[in-house]
Amino acid sequence: MRLIYPGRRWRSSWALIAGFFITLALVACGGGPSASTSAPAPTATATATFANLFTPRYSVAMRPDVAYGSAPLETLDLCAPDHPAAPLPGIVLIHGGSSTVGDKRAEFDVQGDTLTDLCMGLASQGFVVASINYRLAHADPWPAQVEDAQLAVRWLRGHAQELNLDSAHLCSVGMSSGAYLAVFLGTLTKTLPGDRAGVYTDQSSQVACVVDFYGPVDLATWIKTSPDNQAEIFDLLRQTPASNPKLYREASPLYAVSPSSARMLIVQGTTDTEVPETQSRALEQALQADHVPVRYISYNGGHVFAGLDEEQVRQIWGQVVAFLISPAP
Repeated sequence: MRLIYPGRRWRSSWALIAGFFITLALVACGGGPSASTSAPAPTATATATFANLFTPRYSVAMRPDVAYGSAPLETLDLCAPDHPAAPLPGIVLIHGGSSTVGDKRAEFDVQGDTLTDLCMGLASQGFVVASINYRLAHADPWPAQVEDAQLAVRWLRGHAQELNLDSAHLCSVGMSSGAYLAVFLGTLTKTLPGDRAGVYTDQSSQVACVVDFYGPVDLATWIKTSPDNQAEIFDLLRQTPASNPKLYREASPLYAVSPSSARMLIVQGTTDTEVPETQSRALEQALQADHVPVRYISYNGGHVFAGLDEEQVRQIWGQVVAFLISPAP
């Protein structure tokens, strides 16, 4: 069965896609990672014939709704080139939504590109891509979201041989609050203690590189400069900066930066009011102070590429791919 990769044409047909995914779904039967001993085999192949962000280089196979954990939201979509000749670099792709909403297939920019487009488009460049869902803050406050992202990293490494994944070249890419999690994956050198820490304990939770698209990194500062986000931050932490400043510091990846942090690429708009440029510049400066390799792409626009046209966004993604494919310095 062949599925043609149609880029944005998918965005108006989610009912059809849902039916397609139900037909093809490879859902683990209730056990999560402790019960899953192997990654499921692909059941559909997608040929990337129309991509807005990338010029496809490989045909792509997709495995939807693979369980990496035991919770209903601990699932991922796997996108990878067909029949690769050698282990490929990997990407953990993390959706935004202020940690309270969002989905691994949702639109992620004002151009209307979806994370399905992105998962398949990045795979067409030669990556094993896992677009993940994770527990949301309304039901599960911080650090459940970080625990899930770390678990997804360990799950991928635990299945590296089956996925033809180069587990040493596994990076995280996140948008907005997804970037918040992606940065944590690069700054935390150990697995957070919690109910997910005992799974895949022989695998590292830290990624080798990070792409941060306009992510908040200092929550106490962010809540002051962007008060419209106060409700979402409270949902995440259940505290205010005044009532628990220690929690706000622990929940801010800026303060986890160390000389052992992963190299990073930061992408940030100069007119972003949702996540101000000061957040990204603070992360850049902290990485530089610890001599961690960091690149910064500044664009003249707002949050989620507001103000940019399709070609400008495409050029940014070209630089992102070059960063992701490059070996560690």
